[in-house]
Amino acid sequence: MKTFKQYFSEQTTLPKGKTVILKADDDKYDRGLRVKYNADGSYEIQYWVEEPNNVAKIEMLIDGKSIQKDARTVKMLYHPELKKKDDEDKKK
Repeated sequence: MKTFKQYFSEQTTLPKGKTVILKADDDKYDRGLRVKYNADGSYEIQYWVEEPNNVAKIEMLIDGKSIQKDARTVKMLYHPELKKKDDEDKKK
């Protein structure tokens, strides 16, 4: 039997190169996000409506400012200043 930690890790870990479909808890609409964790450490996010393959345009805000009103794919790049998990574990 799996421990809660193992189960939680499986349910919340984004595998590299695979798109994971998230559905919003919404009684009125079928909608959600498609999230992909890329091999280079970046993320690609798309908003879908009605079915996961129906990627819809959406307005994007960054720091509260509208940057694009009809975006389809948002790419968040790898942040090079992050410390590796192994480095943090060694300090403990």
